[in-house]
Amino acid sequence: MLLMNVRLNDEQTAKAKWLREQGVEISQVMREALEAEYERRVLKRRTPGEIDAMFREIYEKYPDPEGLPPRGFDLRDRKAVREFIVGRLKSKKLRKP
Repeated sequence: MLLMNVRLNDEQTAKAKWLREQGVEISQVMREALEAEYERRVLKRRTPGEIDAMFREIYEKYPDPEGLPPRGFDLRDRKAVREFIVGRLKSKKLRKP
């Protein structure tokens, strides 16, 4: 197994120290970062099913807060989100003097 040294600036060193004090294995953070970057650059593009599964996991892990009013569109519907954003931008442009 290869052992690698990584140079960190003072700010990064402080962050690494704090994480270590919180019980985080810095080597595991580095392994995960390498895997994520490798997948992003080299591995095949994700299928729509894989992307849907990733978003389901995110929505389960970070649900909307209680009492939040309904949006009126589904965040998972790319077309609906685009229409909402375009509509908001147009309405803001119309309000400007």
